[in-house]
Amino acid sequence: MAVLCASICRFLAGCSGTPEKLSASEAALLQWPHLAGMQRSKLTMPPLDVDMEQLDTQLLDQLAKRWGLEQQLHGWLARAQRANFGEELDAPASPPEAPTQEALAKSADARARLMARRTRS
Repeated sequence: MAVLCASICRFLAGCSGTPEKLSASEAALLQWPHLAGMQRSKLTMPPLDVDMEQLDTQLLDQLAKRWGLEQQLHGWLARAQRANFGEELDAPASPPEAPTQEALAKSADARARLMARRTRS
């Protein structure tokens, strides 16, 4: 715990800004992957379903540059973009294929065998 506290203190020491900026969602998003990436940390990486429209991207970039966390930010953003920020794609799903006659026949045979076993029991 002491290592984590010391890391947070070192992390925030490099920040010059108002307390509002330190407690902003942007600061939290930067601190989370940094702390999760530490050797003894039990934190997991932040989820990829972040609503980026709610964040000030200029402040995010500014803080990342000031704190030297550009690599962590860009790595997380790349993973989140590949996951479409956790949103479902609006692409229409292809309709399921109809079962073949062979599959229907196998299914009917399996059902008949099951029902025959039940009547014997």
